[in-house]
Amino acid sequence: MLYVKKHAAWRLTVVMVLTFAAIFILGLTIGRNVDAYEELLSDSDETALTIAATINNTLPSANGENFAVTYSEPVTQRTSMTTETIPHSTVYREDDTLDVGTEILITEGVDGQRISNTLRTYVDGRLKTFEVISEHINEPIDEVILVGTRDRNLPDKEDMISELEIPEWFALDENGVPTSYESVLTGKGVAYSAYPGAKTASGRYAVPGTVAVDPSIIPYGTEMYIASTDNDHIYGYAIAADTGTGLLEGLCLVDLYMNTYEESCDWGAHQVNIYILN
Repeated sequence: MLYVKKHAAWRLTVVMVLTFAAIFILGLTIGRNVDAYEELLSDSDETALTIAATINNTLPSANGENFAVTYSEPVTQRTSMTTETIPHSTVYREDDTLDVGTEILITEGVDGQRISNTLRTYVDGRLKTFEVISEHINEPIDEVILVGTRDRNLPDKEDMISELEIPEWFALDENGVPTSYESVLTGKGVAYSAYPGAKTASGRYAVPGTVAVDPSIIPYGTEMYIASTDNDHIYGYAIAADTGTGLLEGLCLVDLYMNTYEESCDWGAHQVNIYILN
């Protein structure tokens, strides 16, 4: 029991010593702060100057000069690349060797690009400056289309009986007359038909557009344009390829091939103009 009491007394003594030491150190600190505070308040002019300098972002020096104060903020710079499409244009060029309504693409259009490298500067998280530091442009390629301006004044296909392809050089004027021909013959035009796959006297297959003639008047292979004299019945572009008894006897000037017997009957007989093209 005696040992326990001595041990408790010893611990109490240590605690009291440490407590007095802490109070002493705290007193010294408070005293120093009070002295500094009193010294600051003792010079009211210097205190006012310091406050004013803080407001104006300046600090006074010993010789009375002021120095600017710079408050640094977080600055971030970011670079990026952007690509902008430059649409291509379409250029139409007139061509008088092409028929009206004909369009031919000769150059395919390609869009261009504007590639820019930019620098963005952020201060305190806010964008302050934006600068294009480099730029490269891939120029667009124009799309070029030829547009036909030649008006050949051809009748509609459904208005012609001939199924032969009309040459590119052939054209009609506003009166339905070929713009270029060597001569014109006028006479009776009748019609005939044959079985599918039949061949003509010249060796060509019989199709609408191959016609029978007197080869002594119109040689085989002659290119023609045939229409009634009143231009109400148009046979169209034709080639002399066949002959017959009526033609050789002079009963008619031309015998026009039709796909069917009924079509030949519908044609009947008309006075026609045969324009010799070559």
